[in-house]
Amino acid sequence: MPTYRIRFNIRALDDIETSISWGLENWGEELTIRWSRELYGIVYGQLSVFPLSCPVAPESETGLEIRQLIFDRYRILFTVMDDEVLILYVRGPFHF
Repeated sequence: MPTYRIRFNIRALDDIETSISWGLENWGEELTIRWSRELYGIVYGQLSVFPLSCPVAPESETGLEIRQLIFDRYRILFTVMDDEVLILYVRGPFHF
């Protein structure tokens, strides 16, 4: 079974960091840590093995095939290039 390398671009890491900061203020440390672990767990668990099973995102109209994985209230937007999954954005409920 092929495995894909996972890489986050800087914008995706900023999105996650913003969500973690928000979570610490609104949920507290315990729930925020759990959310973070679940987020990374689904990214590495599903996208390292089955990234092409995720649907194409509406943003894919730009010419680059962008796919999405839904996690809780978040959309993880990524592209697949050869044996690599590049996480582009992690869009939360406050992103439009």
